[in-house]
Amino acid sequence: MVLTVMAIVCCAISMNNAANLSKFAFNAEPRAFQQAARWYYTRFYASAVFWTMQAALSAVVFLATLLRRRTIY
Repeated sequence: MVLTVMAIVCCAISMNNAANLSKFAFNAEPRAFQQAARWYYTRFYASAVFWTMQAALSAVVFLATLLRRRTIY
């Protein structure tokens, strides 16, 4: 359960960073700043997707563990 909560928090932080960075990804001067901002935005977005998947998988494992304990006893 703790891993699920940590993954959700990391996902929220990554999404917040991507949202804050997205305004710099367009119309930045010089062009190198625009390319760098786009690169960081892509990485933060990919990180958010990764943490979302991690949270979902951790929740499934947690629920499966609870159901297994309930049926064994």
